[in-house]
Amino acid sequence: MSTITAPVLGVNSEVGMLKTVIVHRPDLAHERLSPTNCHESLFDDVIGVRRARQEHDAFVDLMRGRGVEVLLFHELLAETLDQPDAREWVLTRRLRPEEATVMFSGDLTDWMMEMSGDEVATRLVGGVTAAELPDKIASVVKNAMRPTDFVIAPLPNQLFMRDTSAWIFGGVSINHMYWPARQHETLNVEAVYRFHPRFRAAEFPIWYGGFDHDWGGASI
Repeated sequence: MSTITAPVLGVNSEVGMLKTVIVHRPDLAHERLSPTNCHESLFDDVIGVRRARQEHDAFVDLMRGRGVEVLLFHELLAETLDQPDAREWVLTRRLRPEEATVMFSGDLTDWMMEMSGDEVATRLVGGVTAAELPDKIASVVKNAMRPTDFVIAPLPNQLFMRDTSAWIFGGVSINHMYWPARQHETLNVEAVYRFHPRFRAAEFPIWYGGFDHDWGGASI
């Protein structure tokens, strides 16, 4: 007989052989932050985004060729958001009235609760413009917002997975980011750690962090 055991997670060396890593591929957020619609950009233009993806994919292939398990964050987040309790947990925090305004909070939540997990993951990281809203919501904002204005801001810095969490021995620090524009990156990461089957089944302490606590001026 065999016993199914939860995966053992943790990091016990800074110089040992890399076994598993989470990465995030440049996505919709980076296409939208090209110089055509933003004063500052991580990449010079659409061609730059395409080149960044090629370089990212090559690096992923290189790591996998060395026997490293590479987990793609978008896939982890999409699989997490396929679970109703996880989706509700994320949306009630990302789209609360204090974030999305009283006018949009409920309608945006209802709209995104009906999407696939993959689309919700794309929207939470890539953002939502006024032009992409369903008619029910768009009719309210059409005279107040330009079609390219963001109702949900994109998270281009989700790319830097090393920033939002750090595994320390058998537990994880879910880092509270200093800039408000980056704090929702940590919310997405926390959702994966709390609800994705790979992590939900594992017992590990959270050394620091969590969206539901007011960290004041403390940040990592």
